[in-house]
Amino acid sequence: MLTIYLPVEIISRELMARAFLATSLANNEHKIYVFEHTFFDRNGWIDSGVYIGKNCFRTEVPYEKSFYNNMKRSGIDLWYLDEEGGIYVGDKHSWKERLAYRLNPNDLDKNDKILTWGNWQKGVFESKSPAALTLVSGIPNFDIMQTKYQNSLLEWDLKVTGGRRDFILINTRFSLGNSKNGISQMFDLDQPYSKNLPELYLEYVCISDNKMMFDIIELCIFLARSLPDEKIIIRPHPGENKEIYQTLTKKLKNITVIFEGGVESWIRMSKVLIHNGCTTAIQAIIAKKNVITYMPCTLSQVEMDHTPELPNTIGRIAHTYEDVLLGINKDDVDDRGTWKDTISRIDSIEFISKLANNHMIQQSKDGGRAVYSSTRLFIYEKMKDIIGMVANYINTDREKKSFDYKEFSKIVDLVDVANNVYKSNVKCKKISNGCYCIHK
Repeated sequence: MLTIYLPVEIISRELMARAFLATSLANNEHKIYVFEHTFFDRNGWIDSGVYIGKNCFRTEVPYEKSFYNNMKRSGIDLWYLDEEGGIYVGDKHSWKERLAYRLNPNDLDKNDKILTWGNWQKGVFESKSPAALTLVSGIPNFDIMQTKYQNSLLEWDLKVTGGRRDFILINTRFSLGNSKNGISQMFDLDQPYSKNLPELYLEYVCISDNKMMFDIIELCIFLARSLPDEKIIIRPHPGENKEIYQTLTKKLKNITVIFEGGVESWIRMSKVLIHNGCTTAIQAIIAKKNVITYMPCTLSQVEMDHTPELPNTIGRIAHTYEDVLLGINKDDVDDRGTWKDTISRIDSIEFISKLANNHMIQQSKDGGRAVYSSTRLFIYEKMKDIIGMVANYINTDREKKSFDYKEFSKIVDLVDVANNVYKSNVKCKKISNGCYCIHK
């Protein structure tokens, strides 16, 4: 049996994939902890094992290695898997440069692994001759979009969308230009890599984000007035401020701005996804959805230089509002496969589960050593949970700004759904608000 740690940072992006991966791993007799990504850094690591994620490096290169070193001292190997491991601005040369800021592969040791979305990322890391083995694993966030999961997830998806289905979904990605924490935070980023950015880079990102954002909002208004009987859902990026969307569309009764629930459910229940430069376009095309990429004729070079290139090759390309209108009710899926060098393995959960089984067989040591008891951990965190609950009751704004433990608790129900998919019977035990143990 392996102890496997799966961190969660952005719930709406990661929770469903983590729950399904955890269930698949636990069904093979492993013990899985799914947790708010700083949980064990704060409390100490319970057992030796494997950590699958990237959150032990809090920033981009050059980063501090203290969290990683603490894991290694506790007997934990890192299988580096990055949720942002493939969709970047610029051309492929720029993608490779950007990947180099995500991880220095030579910081890992021979007991670690690097898991990449696709083939070109594997090539970039291997060119540095790291001690860690590099493997193309794909990413569970895309795996669970496959049509083989859709029937099993239908009830869950309808619950997330409040019964809505066959709507027009418009996903946005303007978290830098329209940050929910305000524009000043963008320019106050205390990231080590920021000194490597070109002059006025952030200024141009902010400008291009906002120009495209207002273009998208204007498109939404056009569609709402042209198609009064259609339901239109605007789903901003989790890092965006939704107020501007709500304010500018509030007079249009067929537009709703929604943050709630995992994006996977909203994609599956939609009839068409409209976007510009958004990673969810690739998730939607894997789900066999009609995708419209809106690229207005008025795009400036600055906007094109600061927009992720790959998502804008997905689906039907529309240059005008009328082009978008014509593409909305198309039944066929326009998939040219431009994403397959970036996401080169789809059955990611199956691959990682087999990798864990092989790792367990090859290990010569036993299941790990205890750092301190889970009972003590439970009591300590439970006290913090109670204090946090009182603080949230006193200051309601505090809860909105923190990790959403209520949303995180839905992992219990998601494991039940995954049990149905995998014909398994694993349990999901709450350790505290910030940590769940999935085991057989």
